[in-house]
Amino acid sequence: MVPDAAWRAQFGLDPEEHPLDLSQRELRLAQFAAELASEPAVLLVDEPDVGLDLAGRVLFHRGLAEFLRRGGALLLSCHDEGFVAEVREYAVVQEYRMENVITW
Repeated sequence: MVPDAAWRAQFGLDPEEHPLDLSQRELRLAQFAAELASEPAVLLVDEPDVGLDLAGRVLFHRGLAEFLRRGGALLLSCHDEGFVAEVREYAVVQEYRMENVITW
């Protein structure tokens, strides 16, 4: 499921577990770990805290911080101002609110 052993270990994922047997929290972390393992230059994340308990949220933040330390860029869509405040603890955040977005 997640090819990179280091990311599996960081998120506490069992490589033998089938994705359909994962809890929502585990599945969210496995999806995130799989994306991180692909080493993208830019990571697009939408509502990252959905389905995460406090421990899962901490793991997610550790993954984001590591990704950014490695030189990645992050585009985050999130309604949870607390999550964004937590990101500010390890990254520079530029906010764009929906009223600033042009749609057609």
